[in-house]
Amino acid sequence: MDWNSRRITAIIENALLEDRATRDATSYACIDANQRATATIIAKQDCIIAGIGCIARILDIYAALDGAVTSHYEVTTHPEIFDGVRLHKGQSVAVVRHNARVLLSCERVILNFLQRMSGVATLTRKYVDAVSG
Repeated sequence: MDWNSRRITAIIENALLEDRATRDATSYACIDANQRATATIIAKQDCIIAGIGCIARILDIYAALDGAVTSHYEVTTHPEIFDGVRLHKGQSVAVVRHNARVLLSCERVILNFLQRMSGVATLTRKYVDAVSG
C-alpha cells in the first residue's frame, strides 16, 4: 500500500483533524513538552494484522499539521510481523517511541486505522478459509 498517496494522506489528515489531535489540551497542560514515551500496541484478540504502515504515516502527518513537533520517532515491529500475518491475543504488534504528547494525541487515530484494517483482513481470511474447505 502506498501510504504516501494523496488520497491516503487526505484521509489521515481528516481523521486527525476530526479527532482534534493537534489540539489535545489535556496532553499539553499535563505533559512536559520534552517528555519521551514508549507505547506498545498489543492485539486484543486473535486477528490478521493489517495497516502497520499507517503508524509512521500518521505520526508524519501529525507533525506536518502541528508544526511544533520536532522530535523523532521510532516504530519497531518483530521481523515476522507484517501485514497479513495471523496474530494471537496478547501479541505485540509494534512498539512506538516518540514525544509523549504526540503519542497521546495520535493514539486513537492509529488504533482506529489498525482496528478497521485488521478487522477487514480478519473477516476476509475467515471467508477465504470457509470457501477453501
